[in-house]
Order: sequence, then C-alpha cells, then structure tokens
Amino acid sequence: MSDVLPLVVEWKEKGNSKLKAEDKLGAVECYSEGLLIGWKAIDEFRGLAEDLEALKVAVAQICANRAHVHLLLDEPELALDDSCKALEVDFQNAKAYWRGATAALRLPTTHARRREAAELLRQGLRLAFDAAGAGTVLPKLLKENLDTFRCWADEGHLPSMFLVALAYLKGNGVAKDNEKALMLFQEAAGKGDSLAKAMAEKLEAQKAEVLPPELQIWAKEAANGDANAQFNLGLAYYRGDMVQQDLFKCEQLWERAAEQGDDMAKENLVTLREHMKLMQNDAKKGVRVLRRTGDGTGGVKQFFLKTGSEVLQGDLKGEGVLSLAQGRTVTLSVRRSSEICTFVNFIQGGSNPKRSRMRQEWLAALLLTWASSLER
Repeated sequence: MSDVLPLVVEWKEKGNSKLKAEDKLGAVECYSEGLLIGWKAIDEFRGLAEDLEALKVAVAQICANRAHVHLLLDEPELALDDSCKALEVDFQNAKAYWRGATAALRLPTTHARRREAAELLRQGLRLAFDAAGAGTVLPKLLKENLDTFRCWADEGHLPSMFLVALAYLKGNGVAKDNEKALMLFQEAAGKGDSLAKAMAEKLEAQKAEVLPPELQIWAKEAANGDANAQFNLGLAYYRGDMVQQDLFKCEQLWERAAEQGDDMAKENLVTLREHMKLMQNDAKKGVRVLRRTGDGTGGVKQFFLKTGSEVLQGDLKGEGVLSLAQGRTVTLSVRRSSEICTFVNFIQGGSNPKRSRMRQEWLAALLLTWASSLER
C-alpha cells in the first residue's frame, strides 16, 4: 500500500498539470491511469480500514477532478459517473457533490438520471451545514435551479421536496418561511422520507419551545430583524443560559446578525464554526471554547465578547493580565488555573452596571472552561 499511494498521487499531479496547460484529453488520460492503479489496490486490499483511508481520499480526488474535465468537455453523464464513484470512497468530498449535481442538471430533460441532482445536492448541503458553514457554491446551485426542483417536488419527488423546504427554511431564492418549510418536510416525511422526518421533528420541537420571559423580548426583536437581539439571543443558545444549549441555533442567529453588518457576530461566527468543526471531527474533545497556545506552563488566548464601548482591565498580581479594550478583544495570560478562578470571582462580583449578568456569567464560564482544561 505504501508504494501505491505515491503513484496514484503522481498521476493526479500529472493530470492537474495537463489541465492547467489546457490539455483536457491529456488530463483525462493521466487521471485514468491513476484510477486504474488506485481502484485495483482498493479491490485487492486486505487489512485495517484506516490503513486504506489515504488511498481512498486520493482516488476520490482524482474521480472528482476527472468529473470536472468531463464537464468542461460537455460530457455530463461521464462527469456524473465519476462524481458518484468519488463519493463511494469518500462521502465528504464536497466537490463531488457539486460536480455530480451540476452534471445531472446538464443532462437532457428526459434523461432517466437527471433527478439524481436533487439527492446529490441535498446530501452535499447536509454535509456542508453539519460541518459548520455551508459555503456558497451548493446553496447557489439550489437557488439557481429552484424552479426545476419545485417542479419535481410538485410531482412528488422526495429529495426535491426536501430541497424546496430547505430553500424556504434558509430563505434561499425565496422569502424565508419556516411554516412552509415545515409543511413540506412533513409532507415528504409522510411519504417515507427519513431525512425530511428528522428535519420536521427538529422544526416542530423548535416551534413548541417556550422561552422564558427574559428571552422572549430578544426573540421578538430578533424576529423583527434587530441585530443586537439576534446576537444576544444567539449568545443565550451558545451558553445554554435559560434555554437548552443549541450551537446550531446560535449559528443561525449570529449569521443573521452578521448579514446585517454586525462585526462582532461575524468574528464570533468564525470561532464558533471552528469549534463546531472540531466537535464534529472528534466528539471526545467537545467544544473547546478556549484553546491554549504557548508552552506547557502558560498560555495566551483571544476571544470576543459583545460589550459595546465598555472598557475593563484587571491585574492578577503579575501572574496574568486580562484586558478588554473597546469591547472587542480579550487577551488572557495565566500560569495556574487558580488565577483564572480569582478573576472569575472578580467578574461575577463586579459592580460595573454596564455589564449585564449574562455577559458576566458568559465570560466567567469561558474562563472556567479553560481552567478545567489546564488541570487535565
């Protein structure tokens, strides 16, 4: 296996060079040579599955690359074949979903495989959203072809019904409408679609959720488009403050605030999505609110906090310093977790009336999370 992977990668790089030189047929030949070697090795492999992963990823990349060339050569069915082959060995290959869906949509309207575009697109979108951040390419493909998917949905095509519902849920190409989204998910679920059933159950649970009075005000203002309310309600979901923690709801609210130009929401989204990705890749690590850097005896970390124009400074007696300037960046340098707890007590007992209780407790929770990580 160790001698096969370099050969496969070499053929991939040769194909990439041919494509860069606009030699499309030459690129297809190189990719094909690499795939012959790669597929043969996969078929003949006997051993631990993890030992095969690197080769499978390389083979999937070559399949996706060859699919790209087939699209350039106006050979959509071949591009669709290669995209599906890529996903057989690497279901996380985002390019394969996009190129496969694009290829299927380019087939003649009467082609039997054209509707495969819907399933490829919804699987790709689910993967992208689960990985924290769907990017723009797949949602754009849905938006551009929404009329086609709507026609298929009207004919009872379940993956297309899911996509149209998702478009209403995200406000992608249509006005955002959670009620229409829920109705379509429920309809598809009633016809046996398990993915639609999961989405319908999630939306039903959200609809039935009763927020405490303290958060209902923010929820109402957030629904009316108030960016500050969207940020603060998202923060409540992030912390699980008076509501069950839900990072996906937090992401949605901060995303809406960011779309309105809220700089703090934009910055927090980057950090949040990084941690959601880490959580997905290794559930045992959990959400790392703060990650240490530096040597083994100390660390420095920056994180973001919505505090308006508040300025706060604290001194941990020479062992660590925390400063908050212009309500944007907090830098913490410590040597021992006990020093974090000392400052936590200061934050929780602070007398500054400008700091809300939620923000004090949120900062305290962040510091305590890092304190516990230092002890491990």
